Order: sequence, then C-alpha cells, then structure tokens
Amino acid sequence: MITKMINKSILILIVFSVAAFAQQKVFVQQAAQEKISGEESYPVDARSFLERFNKANGIDEAQLAKEKVLNKINKTTWNFVVGSQKNWWTSDLVSNTFYTTPSTCRAVGNTCYIFVEDSLWTNGRVTQAAVDSVRIAFDSKTPANSSKGIYQTNVETFGNPPDVDGDPKIIIFILNIKDGYTGTGGYVAGYFYSVNQSLTHPNSNKAEIYYLDANPLNLKSANGITTGMKTTAHEFQHMIHWNYISNAETFFNEGWSLIAEVVNGYSLNNQSYFVGESNHYLLDWRSGDNTAVLKDYSRAARFTLYLKEQFGTAILKNYLSR
Repeated sequence: MITKMINKSILILIVFSVAAFAQQKVFVQQAAQEKISGEESYPVDARSFLERFNKANGIDEAQLAKEKVLNKINKTTWNFVVGSQKNWWTSDLVSNTFYTTPSTCRAVGNTCYIFVEDSLWTNGRVTQAAVDSVRIAFDSKTPANSSKGIYQTNVETFGNPPDVDGDPKIIIFILNIKDGYTGTGGYVAGYFYSVNQSLTHPNSNKAEIYYLDANPLNLKSANGITTGMKTTAHEFQHMIHWNYISNAETFFNEGWSLIAEVVNGYSLNNQSYFVGESNHYLLDWRSGDNTAVLKDYSRAARFTLYLKEQFGTAILKNYLSR
C-alpha cells in the first residue's frame, strides 16, 4: 500500500514539469477523438456509453473488481478454428440491454481469434481482406514496427492481459456496435467490457474479448483500418490495465490507453483542447460526450507523452505492476 501511494505521488508531482514541457516543440497529428471540421462521422470513446449501460443494468465495476480476486481461471480452452460458430453476448448501447449475436471465426492468428457477425459477412460489409488486415495489425505489424503487432507492443509496454478463459489468444469480435449511429455524428469504433471477465454474471462471455465496429467504420478502407486498429491499441491497454488495477483512476487508465496509440505508431490525441485549458486540475475527469471530457483526453494524452519522453516506456509498465 505504501509503495502504491509513493508511485502515485511521483506521477502527480511530475505534472509540475508539464508547464516546461509545454514550451517544447511537439509534433502532433490530428486525432479522431472529436469531430473534425467537415467530417460527417467520427469515432468517440465508449466510456460514457458503458457507464450508462452499467447504471441501467445495476452493474457495479467495483464489485466486479472484487470478484476478480476470487475468480479461478475457467479451464475451457477455446481452440477455435476458421469456420467455428459462436453466439457472443453483446451490448446494445442504445436500449442498454444484452443480446447475443451469431458469428463465425474467420481467422486464427498467433495471438487472436477473429470472429465476424454473420450478417456483416453475408452483406459484404466485412471481407476476408478486412479480417486479414485486422489480424496482421494485431499479430505482426503496426506503423511503429513492421515486425511487431499491437499485442506484442502493448504487452511489452504495459504488461500481460488477463486470462479468465485459460486461452492465451484474444477474441476480436467484429460487429455492428449498436450505439445509436444514424448516418452522421459520433460512433463507437471499439471497446473492452470488463463484465466479460466475470465467471458469475449471466451475460458474461467469460473470455478476453474485444469488440470492433464495422458499421459505420469501414474496415475495407485504409483509413478505416487505421482508425479501427488505433482504437484496438487503446482498448487492449484497458484490458491489460484491468488485469493489474481493476478500479483504476480514469485519468491514468485513459492516459495509458492514449499513449498505447502512440507507441503503436498512431497519432497523438488532438492537443488543441489542452492548449486552451493547460492549467486544469490534473486528475479531473468529466463524464459525458462533450467538449469538457475532450479536454480531459487531451490533457491525459499530453501527460503520458511527457512521461514516455522523459522516462521511457518502462514507467508505464512499472506503474501497473507496482
């Protein structure tokens, strides 16, 4: 407990150096955490959707965290092959209800099984080429390293993912995430949901599963794959974070996911919001899909970039394994 307090204090103290860092030259690319001028559709973070979903279904994340300590690994190893069929529990983020979605395994990688919602395969929204692009990015190739995928990069940077199902491969489920998207505006590009780590919740998949959108996200385009895999790097970090700190402070959890995008070679979250609010309380996190929370994402991205550039990626892993 003392060690945890010391480590957290060190991180908080480091923020006093951020003002100096703000004077340094930083190369920042435009990110898709917000609406870009002229863009009709743009990805938004799933956190606010999942918070509403949990509230509507009486799901207590803190209780799930306590249960994790008591959980014994489910010894059912999947051993899926291409063609395996499975109905996965999924969340309707509009009606806040659970439902099952028929899907088929379309690829087996070194570190993942990739399932596709059957209807998306039938109507051609997802193709084998799109599936293979996802597999390659997760398994073996990112913009940062042509011989290292998101899985290895994140594990080396942050630590190991949980293993409630006894199978080391991560399940990537490509589907149409029901988020209320009607043709324009924000949509959820992907998410990790901790309920799937529960062995007792009736709607848990009891597996390490990551949901990746394919409508409106177009995984058949280069831009769509970039957005989808940037989101995958972000959400896979949340899965790893859960393995070490189940009830993590939002600022640090999101900050670590934002830097996961960068270490995999994707662009840094848009910094314009931080520039307009550089003196805000460090750990504040304002819930909701609005301008205020975009400032929080911007601030968290800047903070973790500072840590990475000053101390290297080792500090990210050390914080989680403290």
